[in-house]
Amino acid sequence: MIAGHEIYWASKQFKKKNMLICNDVKYNASEINTLSNQLANALIKQGLKKEDRVAVLLKNSLESVITLFGIQKAGMIYVGLNERYSSNELTKIILDCKPTIIFTSKEFKEKINKTMKSVKSLIKVIGIRWQYEDFITYENLIHNSRKYAPNIFVNKNDIMRIQYTSGTTGVPKGIVYSWKQHQHRLTNFFLALESSLDISDSIVHMAPLTHASGNFLHPFFIRGATNIISEEFNTKKLQEMINKEKVTYLFLVPTMIKRLIEDLNKTKFDLSSLKRIFYGASPIPTNILKEGIEHFGYIFRQHYGMTEVPQPVTVLYPHEHKISKFRNKNIRLSSCGRASINVNIKITNELGKKVKIGQVGEICIEAKGVASFKYWNTDNLENESIKNGWFHTNDLGWMDGDGYLYLTGRKSDMIISGGFNIYPNEVESIILQLKEISEVVVIGIPDEIWGEIVTAFVVFNKGMKLTQSQILDFLSKEISSYKKPKKIHTVKNLPRNNNRKIDRNFLKKNWRNLIIK
Repeated sequence: MIAGHEIYWASKQFKKKNMLICNDVKYNASEINTLSNQLANALIKQGLKKEDRVAVLLKNSLESVITLFGIQKAGMIYVGLNERYSSNELTKIILDCKPTIIFTSKEFKEKINKTMKSVKSLIKVIGIRWQYEDFITYENLIHNSRKYAPNIFVNKNDIMRIQYTSGTTGVPKGIVYSWKQHQHRLTNFFLALESSLDISDSIVHMAPLTHASGNFLHPFFIRGATNIISEEFNTKKLQEMINKEKVTYLFLVPTMIKRLIEDLNKTKFDLSSLKRIFYGASPIPTNILKEGIEHFGYIFRQHYGMTEVPQPVTVLYPHEHKISKFRNKNIRLSSCGRASINVNIKITNELGKKVKIGQVGEICIEAKGVASFKYWNTDNLENESIKNGWFHTNDLGWMDGDGYLYLTGRKSDMIISGGFNIYPNEVESIILQLKEISEVVVIGIPDEIWGEIVTAFVVFNKGMKLTQSQILDFLSKEISSYKKPKKIHTVKNLPRNNNRKIDRNFLKKNWRNLIIK
């Protein structure tokens, strides 16, 4: 197949249709195709070959899209770097994948300076509207570059991308995507869509394109829909975009949804064009979700997935956000949905045996592309996660009688106190029912007697406060005594990793420095 063939196809189908908006500037399909052709040809002219690694450290921008498409068209391997990586993390990743070129901008100068001192494989730094030392700029790189497709042929098992994990348990691991796995992802995405997606639609990208938001770029481009690129998340700017461009789709992480809902009453923009709000990446408190439904109606759609598995693993469709009962509890909103098409899920115990309905165990996934996935530059590390074609996620959860999946946390996050297994997510979800509390995380603190002490760290909503006794009194009515936190601490903010997920490991090591005394 020709590398980047879907971009070529879309450009022929939609030509002058505006497909990308960035900083209020609109680019049609032909322009995007030409710009990415120029970049691909420029890379080839620089002497790079098929499957050479090319790294990209950029905020969301026109160039972040063009480099992604152009690197793919050249048959090279795209390595998207999270802008939140520290210099040390960046250096470790660069040393791991050894790219020949890195595209970046001036705001990352300090990180690049530190990395370049340690990295010899990194030959060229291509600056966007900025020149790093005596290296060529992005603008000069593509200047007078050939505008026609390079027509690089790739095999289905050739590598097209390395995606690094968030690294909450150590150094981020590079997950290898082949062209075949890329097709699996596109297929699964389209098959999972319950509504039409066409040229009248648009989506705003405010989450980093190097993370989950980037999964929507190709599908929307292929269908002729418009990708609207924003450098950072801002609720007012988001509402302005929705109002102006009649945006139909959003992808937001839970913290973004919370902030959007909080700011809705401060503005008077027309948001009625919205058809879907996709969300995922981390659990969302049901009270926030209920409030969102009150404002927007049943347009929310959850995706559960992970870097190693073709997306999405599960989907909770808009109509499934209506409350239903299981074991006399209204908990459907706390589910992450049922298995997507071409995906099988089972819950297993420590021995690898399937557990009963309602019983907590490890979530295991069988899907196209799972059995063949690889980690970059490791000694068969994937064999530790894949057993008999099933990927063992390290996520804990349970399934109800209708096949809905409920997450309870990570195996590594489970607390063992007094011989009892305690799942932090269960305790957190109950604490978040208190309107005074904005965020909470529950961890186990080592203890000589109990093994671990269940400890909660809470962030209060502005102007609100509860005592530890008030919180514990509430919990006494909701959960067993052994699950109740023995200590509740107030913090200003919860620590987060590079993908904006709560960093439990950091909290365990540094909690004394974070609490408000």
